[in-house]
Amino acid sequence: RWQMAVGIEVHAQISSASKLFSDAPTTTAVVPVNSHVALFDVATPGTLPRLNHFCIDQAIRTSLALQGQIHSRSRFDRKHYVYCDLPAGYQITQKDDPIMSNGVLEFYGPSGLNKLRISRLQLEQDTGKSLHDQGPFTLLDFNRAGVGLMEIVSEPDLRTAEDVGASLRTLQQLLRHIGSCDGNMENGNMRCDLNVSVNRVGEPLGTRVEVKNVNGVKHVIKAVEYERQRQIGLLEAGQEVTAETRTFNAAKNVTASLRLKEQEPDYRFCTDPDLPVLTLDQAYIDSIQKSLPELPEQLRNRLKQQYALSDYDVNVLVNEFGAVPYFETVARGRNAKVVCNWITGELLGRLNARLFSFSSNPVTESQLGSIVDLVQASKISGLVAKDVLDLIINGDKRSAVEIVGERGWGQISDLIQLESIVEQVVHKHPREVDQYRSGKTRLLGFFVGQAMKMSNGNANPAELQKLFTTKLSN
Repeated sequence: RWQMAVGIEVHAQISSASKLFSDAPTTTAVVPVNSHVALFDVATPGTLPRLNHFCIDQAIRTSLALQGQIHSRSRFDRKHYVYCDLPAGYQITQKDDPIMSNGVLEFYGPSGLNKLRISRLQLEQDTGKSLHDQGPFTLLDFNRAGVGLMEIVSEPDLRTAEDVGASLRTLQQLLRHIGSCDGNMENGNMRCDLNVSVNRVGEPLGTRVEVKNVNGVKHVIKAVEYERQRQIGLLEAGQEVTAETRTFNAAKNVTASLRLKEQEPDYRFCTDPDLPVLTLDQAYIDSIQKSLPELPEQLRNRLKQQYALSDYDVNVLVNEFGAVPYFETVARGRNAKVVCNWITGELLGRLNARLFSFSSNPVTESQLGSIVDLVQASKISGLVAKDVLDLIINGDKRSAVEIVGERGWGQISDLIQLESIVEQVVHKHPREVDQYRSGKTRLLGFFVGQAMKMSNGNANPAELQKLFTTKLSN
């Protein structure tokens, strides 16, 4: 009966050493307030903007990754409004002539492969930050003021909250993959505005409601679902949906009204007189195109073909920033599937449990490779290998060979030693032996487990299985 239409507006902070129009440094680290501020950032009279060319490069990289039309000529405009964290009284943005239009983002949602049309990508300044927890007054920190933003605006092509979340994750991964934004939503380096409307199936789109500055994909999904239910409730009660701007309360999972939706005349847009038209030639765009890495979909296809990995394995590697080059280094000369299992299962599981990102992974490629080599050569068991991995993650800088040698964890493969362990286990568990011989052959795993426990995990499990099968068959 009802359908929803959602478009997203993503503000992605550009990964750059300095701000968009000044030489003030940018940083993701915690620094003293107002320590990274140039005179231009606080609208000091007489200062002029100077365009950061690297920010242009990053915008072009993103536009190419989004398969958009990059315009040879674009220009900057002033968007006027009054707020305490905007000292100039206007924001420099690109209203009529953005750097890119007509892009597309391909993403996998619950229903499979989808395409989200990207209407435009424009460059603009970030604002300062209001601090409300520093006492009885609101204080201002201008470290963020003037940082370059890419505003990426989509068409209202999304129909479910799950698709909104999937598209946002895909965009986040794409920006990280090409290095134009770190995609950190928790720190506000990537923020999402939502445009949500509801209409009866077969009728035109309904009144659009904007939900501002939602941080985190999970919060985005909850905000969209709440808005869908709220608007349907209004319409079914015979009321109208108001065109307004709302905010999302993450503690209560509800949206609340901020203000009526501004119209364009409210902002008094005009061309910025201090900035010339931005002109790009095709040779310049082509040079940036050549510097792009493999895009995620290309990378997925190559990994599947080159290493015979499953869709699941490929998606885990591609979606974890930095995991693909790590995998390919470790897999060189080794069984790729085995290496992938160690990364996607054991390594990522431990990093996630410790709240480590893959970029802060303490296990070097050579260390993980040495673990895989010892297991494949049957010199240590899988259980011991996991213990070695734990030690390395906790700070041990040595190779697996050195750790195993120092701790005496080498795998027992000597048949005489293994037969002795088997005899002891059989002698200790006569009831289970009778049950096995009565047909409960699944107890074989129990016997192997007891033998592994007796050997402190050092016995060769494959040899144990053979010996127990022979012993218990007699």
